[in-house]
Amino acid sequence: SPWPCGGGGGGGAPPGNAGERGNKASAGAAAAAAAGAAGGDPFLSADGSVGYLFESAATPRWIFLDNPSARAVIVVREPVARAWSDYRYRAHAYVSHRLSFAKVTLEAAARLAADSCLGPRALQGTLRQAREAEAAAAQARGAGRHAEAGEILSRAMRGGAWPSDRFYLSDCGRVDQDANELVKRSLYAFMVLHWRLALGGPGKVLVLDAQSLDLDQVTTRPNPKATPKADPGNAAAAEEEKEEEKEEELGYRLVEAALARVVDFAQLCPHAFEREHLRAKRNVDRREVKVKQLYRNTEATGAEGGGGQGSGGGIPANLRIGSWAATKLGEFFEPYDRALYELAGLDFQWARQRARAWGRTSSEARIRGFP
Repeated sequence: SPWPCGGGGGGGAPPGNAGERGNKASAGAAAAAAAGAAGGDPFLSADGSVGYLFESAATPRWIFLDNPSARAVIVVREPVARAWSDYRYRAHAYVSHRLSFAKVTLEAAARLAADSCLGPRALQGTLRQAREAEAAAAQARGAGRHAEAGEILSRAMRGGAWPSDRFYLSDCGRVDQDANELVKRSLYAFMVLHWRLALGGPGKVLVLDAQSLDLDQVTTRPNPKATPKADPGNAAAAEEEKEEEKEEELGYRLVEAALARVVDFAQLCPHAFEREHLRAKRNVDRREVKVKQLYRNTEATGAEGGGGQGSGGGIPANLRIGSWAATKLGEFFEPYDRALYELAGLDFQWARQRARAWGRTSSEARIRGFP
C-alpha cells in the first residue's frame, strides 16, 4: 500500500527508501519487478533485467508466486531500431554466414505473419482473450472474490489456446542462423499481455518508451557543459540557441513526466529529480543528433567500436540496414505497435519516427520529441 507522504517533516520519501532503476533493454525490453516488503516496511525492492520479458513464459509467474504484490515496469524501444542494434551487436554471427539484415528480418517477418504463427489473427485473438479475462477478473475482484479473480487470469493463460504460449514455446518464426530472433523480440504486445495476466491485471504493468527516458533522444540540444555559447554578435546562431533551449526544456519535461509515471506507479512519494542527473554522462556535442542515428549504418565507434562482439564494426555495406528493408519491416510492425499503444495507454509514434529517419531529407530526421 502507498506510504504516507509529507508527514513528520521528513521530506516526503519513506525512510530507508531503496531502489534500483531497471536496466534499459537493448534486447527489446526491461522489466523491474517491485514490491513493498511484507508487514508494510517502508522500503521498495527492485530488480532489473534485459532478459526477463522474452526468455521465459514462467518468469512473471514465478515473480507473482514469490510476491503477489509485485509490479513490472517494461521499457521498450522502436522495434526496427532495436532489431538493427541487436544485429550489430551480434554481427559476427550474421556476417560469417553472409546474412544481411534485410534477409534475416524480412524472412522472419514473413513467417511470423502467418495465421499459424503470430500473425494478425493470433494478435487479435490474444487481445480479445486478455480483455475478456481481465474484465471478468475485475468484476470478481470488485465483488471481493479475489481468489476467483486470480483463477480467471490463470485459467486464461493455460492450454494451447492462449497465443502467448505459442509466442514463447514455438519456433514458427525462426530463420536459420538467427538464434537471437531479431524480429520476434520486438513483438512486444504478446509479452506485455502475458505479464499483465501473470501478475494480476493491467494495473500491475507500466509500459514506457525507452526514448522518453533519455534526454539525448528527445532533444537535439547539446550538452551545455560540452558546447561553447553562441557568439552574441551572431544573430542567426543566437536565435538557433534560443530554439535549442526551448527544445531542451521540452525534453526535460518529457523525461520528468516519464519518471513521474514510474514514481506514481510504484506508489512512491512524489520526487523532484535534479535536472543535472537527467542527462546521460556524455561529454560530447549532441548538436547533430538525428533519428537516423538510431539506425546508423557506419561502423560503430567509441563504446561500441572495435569490430568485435557488441561493436557492429566491419559489417559490409551490402549486409547493412537500408531504407527499403527498414520501411518494409516497419510496415510489418505497425499492427503490433498499435496493439502495444493500446496496452500502454500512450501512442509512442514509432511510425512517425521511422518516417523521419527514412524520409526525403535529413532535416526531417531531427528528433523533436513528442508533439
